[in-house]
Amino acid sequence: MNKIPKILLSFLIMAGILIPATGVVQAQSSPRIIITQIDTAHFPSVTVYVSIVDANGNPYPVDPSKITISENGIPVKAENVKGIGNVERLTTLLVIDTSGSMALEGKLDGAKEAANQFVDRMRSGDQAGILAFNITAKLVAPLTTDTKQLKSAIDSLTAQENTALYDALIQAEDILAPVDGRKSIIALTDGLDNRSIHTAGDVIGNIAASGLGINNVNALDEPTLENLASEAGGIYSYAQDPTGLTALYGNLQRNLQAEYAITYLSSVPLRDGINRALTISLSGTGSSSPVSSQGKYNPGGLVPEVGKAAPWSVFAIIGIGLIVLMFIPTVVRWLIQISKPKKKKPVIKLID
Repeated sequence: MNKIPKILLSFLIMAGILIPATGVVQAQSSPRIIITQIDTAHFPSVTVYVSIVDANGNPYPVDPSKITISENGIPVKAENVKGIGNVERLTTLLVIDTSGSMALEGKLDGAKEAANQFVDRMRSGDQAGILAFNITAKLVAPLTTDTKQLKSAIDSLTAQENTALYDALIQAEDILAPVDGRKSIIALTDGLDNRSIHTAGDVIGNIAASGLGINNVNALDEPTLENLASEAGGIYSYAQDPTGLTALYGNLQRNLQAEYAITYLSSVPLRDGINRALTISLSGTGSSSPVSSQGKYNPGGLVPEVGKAAPWSVFAIIGIGLIVLMFIPTVVRWLIQISKPKKKKPVIKLID
């Protein structure tokens, strides 16, 4: 039985600052909410992207008015909610393993077929890029809407050498970091990472600082990837053959294209470097209590903002104080010097 990659779906990832967790399902028949990205690029305006799926992972249409959001336990009013089919352009970076093991059992051919079909299903305005990796990562197709260029890059891939998945994910996050709006990484690999300088923890940390989404595929080290999916706000899936892999790519793409984007103003409009907890809830599902999902983000701020700037007189006093402190050592040395008793010069008498 051929084993082509597994997929872990997220979001993370970010121009927001986030490490969202997977949705919490209240009942077997209830839909599941997945926070896929928290975008804080225009903070204090925050946009939360959520995917709502049924038990089979398919898009679950809901009334947007039934979606509520709270920040740090305090309900906030959504300024704008975009429903299925109305979310803006999607930017996807396809990260494809081209290590030597991908040449076995037709795995690279299956990956190419799935990636090509993903490109075929891109909507008008969507863009994608191709990042191939083995022991190093190479951007073989930059972000573009040109599907012919993308498919040509995919078809040119060959397999050789070892696997450095985490290094490739870090590079993918860096590539997408400056891109605005909804974005995601879909990474496909069949093997255990055996050459990366970075770790899975580094990838999660970078997600927290960039807000990017990651969709990963791997046949080994499942616990690590399942944890990575959970920390990145994703779903971990498994494909046994090229047909199953193509189906997973298609399901993933449908979910990415059928998300809800909820925009609200933070009740604490300061980039204070403090994590904010989010809860997205959905009522009217037939459950006794709303279905909900939790996530968190950090608004950033290397120099934390304050609510009210101090007057210039405060800075003047601080400046004078610093100048005084600079001269204190000199003054102390001078005082010590003048307080020392002067030594009397010896008197020399001449005897005739």
